[in-house]
Order: sequence, then C-alpha cells, then structure tokens
Amino acid sequence: MNVSALMNFTSTPWDSPSTSTINTYASRMNTEEYFSNKTTASTVEAQENLNPILLAFILQSSIIVVVFGNALVLIALACYRNWTSADVLLFSLSLADILDSIVALQLITIVKFFMGKHMVEPLCNVFVGLVYTFRVASATTVTVIAVERAMLLVQPFRHHTLITPSRIKKFVVGIWLFSVFSAILPFIGVGHSGFRNGVCFSQLYDLGKAYAIYIEVLGAIQMIAVLASYFAIKFSGKMFIRRQTVMARHNGSIKLGSPPSLRGESTQIPSNTSGVRNVRKLTLMMGIVVIVYYISWLPFLVSHT
Repeated sequence: MNVSALMNFTSTPWDSPSTSTINTYASRMNTEEYFSNKTTASTVEAQENLNPILLAFILQSSIIVVVFGNALVLIALACYRNWTSADVLLFSLSLADILDSIVALQLITIVKFFMGKHMVEPLCNVFVGLVYTFRVASATTVTVIAVERAMLLVQPFRHHTLITPSRIKKFVVGIWLFSVFSAILPFIGVGHSGFRNGVCFSQLYDLGKAYAIYIEVLGAIQMIAVLASYFAIKFSGKMFIRRQTVMARHNGSIKLGSPPSLRGESTQIPSNTSGVRNVRKLTLMMGIVVIVYYISWLPFLVSHT
C-alpha cells in the first residue's frame, strides 16, 4: 500500500518533513527487498543450471570415501579392549564425520539431486541442524585432540593425572551437547531459518548475520588453539631433544677414564632413542593435522565473511 494514500485515508495531520522521511524509508525498504529477492532468484537459478545428476555422483563419491575411511577407524577402535583418551577423541571425530556423510549429506543428495525435489521447511530445518551439529562436533573434537596432545608433551605429569579416559568420555558428551546447541541457535533467535521461497538454503550467510558471526568467532578461536598447540609441541619437542643430547654427552663424559674402545659404548645417539622418535612422530602428526584442518576449515570461514 502507498504511504501517501494511507496518510490521506486516515487524515492524520502529518507535516511535510515526516512525509518525506516516511517515503524515503519506504523506498529504501522496497529497494532492499528488490535486491534481496533478485539475489535469491539468481542463486536458485545458478543452482538449477548445474547438472543435478553430476553433482549427485560427485557428492556420492565423496560420501563413499569418507564413510569407508571412518568406518575402518571405528572398526579398529572396536577391536581395542582398553581405550585411551586419544582413542575416545578419535572415536568422536570419526563418528561426527561418518554421520555427517551418511545422514546429512546423504539426505540432500537423495532428496534434491536424485529425487529432484525441494525440501519442505521442517525437513530443511532438520537438515541444517544435522549439518552444523556434525560440523561443529568434528571441528571441536580436532581442537581438543590438538590441545590434549600438546598437554601430553608440555605437562606430561599433569596430563597423566588429569586426562583420563573416563573424564574424556564425559568431555566428549559435552562436546556433542555444545554442538547440538550451536546448531539450533538459528531456530531460537540467533539468526533465522534458511528456508525461503520454497527453497532450502543451508550456507552460513543464509542463516543470518548473528549466527554467521557466532560461527566465524568460534572457528577462529578453534583454529588459533590448534595452531598454538602445534607450536607448543614443536617448541617442547626441541627442548626435549636438546635435553636428551646433553644427557647423552654427559653419560659419555663419565666414561672418560675407560679404555677408548669402551668409552661411550652405552651412550645412545639422541636421534635413535624411543623418546626422541615419539616426539618427532607427534610433531609430524600435529603438522599434518594443522595442514588438513586449515585446508578444510579456513576456506569455509573466509568464504562466509
């Protein structure tokens, strides 16, 4: 309805500055609505122009690879009798990734691409909730794994007393509860549903600015924690190898009075000791974790800023 017609109908004594202000505001709102609808329409058109069968097979191939790899991890863990803290965290990570593939991604693959139908609003909300539950659970578990490994090397005695499998199990339950809470935020006021004009939008920028800021801040904190854990492990590893080198030289100097053929005979080369090998393996593993984590998580955060 036109604002000036409404003013004449009600016969309210508006003065000219207020009228121009209202007209300007109404024009601005109509312009924003126009560009919003235009952007949504162009996004839908771009998605429909893509070959749905090709996308379906690409998604299906990715799902098979992820499910196969994580299924092997879960089978291997099932063969263990006594789980360590690392095993519990690895189980949580594999479970989040495999559920994301066989539940969330499989849902959109079957409904949208194979069946060629649009999701109804309840199904769209369930899909969005599941996707972000599993994504947050996976990213948070990787962060906890990095911090736990860093604590193992930096504070080994404290790690032995504080980090136990029973406590880690409770912590993992907390991770999943936190992930569920983070996933339902768009539906309880922090952001909004991605279902618009009969189409289900699940990208971060489709769920509202408030929710996007929340995920961006959470992701940045987790990435900083993972990177800090890697540098802590690398620095502590160098210090450990240096101590091993000093101890090896000290043990060799004790035998200076021995015959040359026996001098330093029991001294081990620092690079060949089991402790040094374990430290270097841990540093290499954390380096791989950081690289993979940043490759998979950083583009998602950058593209949604």
